[in-house]
Amino acid sequence: MSKPSEVEHPLREEVYHFAMIMEGRLQEHEDRGGWRDEPLDYLFKRLVEEMGELSAALLGHKDKEKMIRECADVANFAMMIADDLRHASARSPNDLHPLLCLPIQRLPGTGRAAGRYWPRVLRALSDMGRAGEGA
Repeated sequence: MSKPSEVEHPLREEVYHFAMIMEGRLQEHEDRGGWRDEPLDYLFKRLVEEMGELSAALLGHKDKEKMIRECADVANFAMMIADDLRHASARSPNDLHPLLCLPIQRLPGTGRAAGRYWPRVLRALSDMGRAGEGA
């Protein structure tokens, strides 16, 4: 049973908390006008760029709040793509094919090869998890 001061919502606590962070990040950039008129390839490119920023934040793992904000930015661009797909029922699957075939060989803004970079990110995350277990 919930405490009287708690807000009832149908989402898991973790999803609700993260959704609130995502919404906060969207509100911070409200002046940019939204995403509904942006082409999918632009949104996908921005998603990949945000993944690069998240990777850099995770590798630095000094500022937990920055890492969480970067997670929300990645999630927001994924949401924008999903929202666009949901509202674009007339879109042909052929319109999406070029997006799915884009080679992501370098992380945007870093000049680093993605194939060598992602394993380091996974190792850093694994190390952070082990460090958190001892806390």
